[in-house]
Amino acid sequence: MSMTDIIFSLLTMLGGAALFLYGMNVMSGGLEKVAGDSMQRLIENLTSNLIKGVLVGAAVTALIQSSGATTVMVVGFVNAGMMTLRQASGVIMGANIGTTITAQILSLAGIDGEQWYMRLFKPSTLANFLLLAGIVLIMFMGKENKTRVYVGEIILGLGAIFIGMSIMTDSVSAMKDLPVMRTIFTGISNPILGIIAGALITALIQSSSASVGILQAFTFTGLVTWSNALPIIMGANIGTCAVTIISGAGANKEARRASILNLIFKVTGVVLCFVVMYGLDLFLHFDFWDKRLTTNGVANIHSVFNILSTLVLLPFCNLFIKVACLIIPDGEKGEKGKAQGVDLALMDDRFMRAPAIALRQAMSEVIKMAETALSGFDMSMEVVENGRMELVDKVKGIENDIDKMESGISQYVTKIVAQHLNDAEKHTATTILHVVTDLERVGDHVLNICYCIRDFKNSGEGAALSPGALDELGTMASAVRESLTLAVDGLRYSDSGRAMRIQPCEAVVDEIRDVLKDRHVDRLVNNNCSVRAGIAFLDIINNLERISDHCSNVGISIEQLGNIDSDIDAHKYVSHLRSQNSELYDAILNEYQTRFALE
Repeated sequence: MSMTDIIFSLLTMLGGAALFLYGMNVMSGGLEKVAGDSMQRLIENLTSNLIKGVLVGAAVTALIQSSGATTVMVVGFVNAGMMTLRQASGVIMGANIGTTITAQILSLAGIDGEQWYMRLFKPSTLANFLLLAGIVLIMFMGKENKTRVYVGEIILGLGAIFIGMSIMTDSVSAMKDLPVMRTIFTGISNPILGIIAGALITALIQSSSASVGILQAFTFTGLVTWSNALPIIMGANIGTCAVTIISGAGANKEARRASILNLIFKVTGVVLCFVVMYGLDLFLHFDFWDKRLTTNGVANIHSVFNILSTLVLLPFCNLFIKVACLIIPDGEKGEKGKAQGVDLALMDDRFMRAPAIALRQAMSEVIKMAETALSGFDMSMEVVENGRMELVDKVKGIENDIDKMESGISQYVTKIVAQHLNDAEKHTATTILHVVTDLERVGDHVLNICYCIRDFKNSGEGAALSPGALDELGTMASAVRESLTLAVDGLRYSDSGRAMRIQPCEAVVDEIRDVLKDRHVDRLVNNNCSVRAGIAFLDIINNLERISDHCSNVGISIEQLGNIDSDIDAHKYVSHLRSQNSELYDAILNEYQTRFALE
């Protein structure tokens, strides 16, 4: 084989590897998009049961084909306080089982036989069908349904993996007789060198499945044996921890412990396997040590190693947790997840690999924002009704917090939108952005109400609003609070029934506003109200009405969350609600008219 042939074979091998890695990335990305909701449900159902945690970790990783992505998300959950370290340990252990599926799929490359049904399932043949099916789904069937595009990406990615695998196997087969190839595989027969090589390659490409797949391609040289495959597989398990360790940097101590726990588990499994296998070989001299492996053999070693490691080490989970706590002691601070003094720990960039989960986290922060707005509203009415001026500064602080929440949530959701989202996720992201804008405006109007009373009391008149005016404002405020409470609960429980009740309540608020303005004019005409008091009264009414309007918008957004095809105009929505649900709407309207009737 000439030097030119060697160079071109090497370039072909690198090109095949590049296509293989690209296919892995495309397939994994498509799986994450399609499985987003499934991952969310699986993780939400997680309990403190360690076995269940292992099963969840295996299932999630099997769905997205990336143990790195799973463990990164686990670190994010721990950082957000949604998962304990013990729960995380089970998921991390289970992830190592789920990641073995890819190698088993790639073992199809070892299928032998000339029968038509055997040739059909060879990757070189199967890849053509997969590429064709993927392109058809993406280009011709995905216009009406984005899910078909993501399924197409999965199929297309798998086809690219098989094509890359085929290119690599052809190129390495041509180089199998080169002395340098024999030297390389002889060198990595040294277990320490093999472990280091496997760890470095996996850390570089950030996927143990990919590094094992590349090893499977090299089986076609006939140079891959137990003695050099096992160390590489063990090293690959350690190398996959790199992305988790990086993701733990800057997180709180529990999240850093979770990332260290993953490393401890992997290293312990490798050390245990090393001691057992090489220790026994010293006495038994394994006959299979120099046996040549096929793609299927590499896949089986990978699977058995990960499954046995999990089963053997599972009983020692508490010990691993203690070691992680010793490495990251309680005395360390390093807490993150705060934005300008507002706790936004639930929104962690680690969730970006699973947009469905990231959006759920953002929605949790939206609910906190809505609850904060309700708290500020109650304080503002204490200022109006009871003259508690000491609460004005507290309401100002709440308004500042709401502003920071709006900024933090909007920035986070904008990052999510930059990912590849399906239609449902895009719809949710857009709706969240609308909701936080409305809630931020609610905060502004709540503070305005406080300022109206403060400025009135500082005007030098030394007068308060009349008891009659306060009673009227109290009635209107009660109706507005009902709208705001319905908005908060509608967000908290994703309840379109509560959201629908906001519209008739908002209509009652508008009726009260009109009546109060008419009464205010009468008081001015009869000199029963000072001009300054009248200005404060009208300003408070206008701000209360605007809060109710924004609650109405939030209610419409809640309705949109449950309907991916909705693009609801506010006026059309209310008209539709009245026409399609006239009896129910009128009943609720009458209920609120009676409940918030003016004296």
